[in-house]
Amino acid sequence: MTVNAFASVSLDPALILWSVANKSGNKDLFCNAALFAVHVLAEDQADLALKFAKDSSTFEEGQWHFDSNHLPILHKAIARFECSIHTTFDGGDHTIIIGKVEQFTHNQGKPLMFAGGQFGKFSQ
Repeated sequence: MTVNAFASVSLDPALILWSVANKSGNKDLFCNAALFAVHVLAEDQADLALKFAKDSSTFEEGQWHFDSNHLPILHKAIARFECSIHTTFDGGDHTIIIGKVEQFTHNQGKPLMFAGGQFGKFSQ
C-alpha cells in the first residue's frame, strides 16, 4: 500500500508512526503482523507508488525479494524501516500504527515527494 505520510515518534526507542484506513483490505494484515517494512521510494519511483496505491498485488510485478525475516523488500528504495508492532490506536476512520524500528537501511539518492496532489522533488 502507499501511505501519504509517516513520522518519527521517538529516537530511544526508535519508533515510527503511520496510519491505515479502517476500510482497507490490508488493515488487519498490518495491525496483526509481527513485522512490517516501510519503504521511502526514490524520486524516479512515482509509477511504483501509484501502482501500490491502486493495487496491493503490485508485488507480483515489481523488483523485490524476501529478507531473512520474510519481509518483502523493494529494490532501489531510498530508505527502509523494518519494524515490529509497538502499539496501535483508534484514529477515527484510520488505525494509527506505531512501529518499533528493528533495522534501518539507507541508500543513495533523492526521495520521492508528494504534496498538493502531485509528485515532486526537493529543490536544491
